[in-house]
Amino acid sequence: MLALKLAALLALATRARAAVCGTFPEYEDMPIEHATRFNLTWARDANGGQFAKIDTAAFGTPVSYILTKCASTSHFATSHPGTNVFTVPVRGLFLQDTVQVALLDELGAVDALRAYADTQYISSAAVRRHIRENNVVDVVMTTSPFYGTDYALLATLPGIGAYVVNTYGHASTVTQLNASGLDGKVLLIDELSEGTPLGRAEWIKVMGLVTGKEARTKFTQIVVLYESAKASAMAQSTPTVWWGGWYLDTWYPPVDNSFVAALLRDANAQPITSAPLPFADGLALAKTAEYWLANGNGWGALVDAMRDQPAIADFASVRADKVWDNDASVADTSSANDWFESAIVRPDRALRELAAITHPELAVLVDEFRYFRQVKAADAVDSSDDDDDDDDGKGSTSTGERAPPAKVDDAAGRPILTGLSLGLTVGIVVLGAVLIALVVGLFYVRGRSLGAGAKVELTALAITA
Repeated sequence: MLALKLAALLALATRARAAVCGTFPEYEDMPIEHATRFNLTWARDANGGQFAKIDTAAFGTPVSYILTKCASTSHFATSHPGTNVFTVPVRGLFLQDTVQVALLDELGAVDALRAYADTQYISSAAVRRHIRENNVVDVVMTTSPFYGTDYALLATLPGIGAYVVNTYGHASTVTQLNASGLDGKVLLIDELSEGTPLGRAEWIKVMGLVTGKEARTKFTQIVVLYESAKASAMAQSTPTVWWGGWYLDTWYPPVDNSFVAALLRDANAQPITSAPLPFADGLALAKTAEYWLANGNGWGALVDAMRDQPAIADFASVRADKVWDNDASVADTSSANDWFESAIVRPDRALRELAAITHPELAVLVDEFRYFRQVKAADAVDSSDDDDDDDDGKGSTSTGERAPPAKVDDAAGRPILTGLSLGLTVGIVVLGAVLIALVVGLFYVRGRSLGAGAKVELTALAITA
């Protein structure tokens, strides 16, 4: 009889502890359908409390962590030794890339952000407002503004429950966090390791679990909208597309298994090539593409690009006014581009814009472009072959002012000088010889990157790679 009473009391205590830990009824049967870099499994601990286990990998090494609603997690040290355990929702987060910021923004969990390295690269207005109003700490090293995290400062900050990292270009981050004694709070959300748009977006389910926000329905809506846009695009013809620009005399189109290549395929647009090419070879191919989708080059009008390379005027896309840049949502700092942020979390929006651009008959898919902006060609090329001389004032420089029209040779499409006397020409040539030396030095420093605002960031490369 005593044994039965003890058993009943033990069962009652177990149920009480389980109730304290809580369950995840809205998530427990949630499938993972598109992501391939993590597994989500559910189990019960010794107290009967439900927990989620995330299995993934970092730099070739398996990594697991546990998400639970238990306030006390000490019992996991016995059942899952060496596994990081987080009580959710996690109230304070350090994030390391803008896509993770976009995940918070999409979930309405911006309040969880406590620290970030180099906040100038955050595009979201809601997040930037939260940073200003809530003393979010920028842990960037002032002597190294690109991915220079001040780990000594980070280790002293109170109220951070998890240090969220990914594996793209950040092996040193994990090493530095471990060296700072923070290894027990490292949480891997590795969305950039996925090769497909929906695979990357599905990591919103993990961030939803971490922050205690509903993500399952949000992701289902993203999938439905994405598949609908894809079906509409597949019913159209397939145009050719040239994506991106050149850097250090090499063109870098999206490789076959990349995020961008997948978006273009699903938009029923055909990239001309997927291999890096020397500048001259890429130039020859790029000029044949029906559309040119520049990758954050920041041109106000194509005359800006032709200052770097006059041969751009010969591109079929330029002459047909079919050049677009994905910098429509660049923030006021001119450093943050929403394409490298929310477009990964909402690939349905990105796909609808690409489909509307490359299939004009699908313009109805987009009410207002969020990522892409048409770069007007009429200000940059000779329009003698086109009776529709577009002079509507939409072409502008990166400062918002209208770009002056360029004088272009009809045959070569290169800038020419007219109406100058021979004496003045000779004088200009002499002065030009001095300026050329300065310009050559400038181009050497710039590395022939496209556009005055062009920059190379690891996150940007991850989106193309």
